[in-house]
Amino acid sequence: MSRSRAATGTITAAVLVLLFGNQIVTKWINEEFSGDNVVSWFIRQLTWPNWTLSTANKSNEALRDLIADDLRAILIVGFVGLLLYLVRKTFPEGLGGFLLGWSVLIFAAALAAFLTAFAVADPSVLEALTRSAAAVVYGFFTGWILGITTSLGKNKG
Repeated sequence: MSRSRAATGTITAAVLVLLFGNQIVTKWINEEFSGDNVVSWFIRQLTWPNWTLSTANKSNEALRDLIADDLRAILIVGFVGLLLYLVRKTFPEGLGGFLLGWSVLIFAAALAAFLTAFAVADPSVLEALTRSAAAVVYGFFTGWILGITTSLGKNKG
């Protein structure tokens, strides 16, 4: 049984966020890949939508940041699924499908970062734009993974 491209892309986004964004893997990657080289920089990009379930010893401000980070991770996956679902009947084959899948992660990450920036302590439009810029970097340098998996899926209505 083959999965639709929307389901394939959503599952890929969820795996990326769950696998690389959790606090254990993020801490390990930041310790092991701390050098100034291309591989370390790229691997650290995978941890951008970091999330955690731990609320121990958190101040009110830190708790708001934690909630915003967790919500951002959830929204990225949700927006990827929604956007891929909306284009499911017109999803192009080959390179077009790859580029569409790639761009969906860029847009979904930027939108999620922009919206959740208003949940942190002292929110501002400038902070929302700054967080969106970091999200675009994440989407641009990791979105090709989503592009590959969505281009390999099947078109289903």
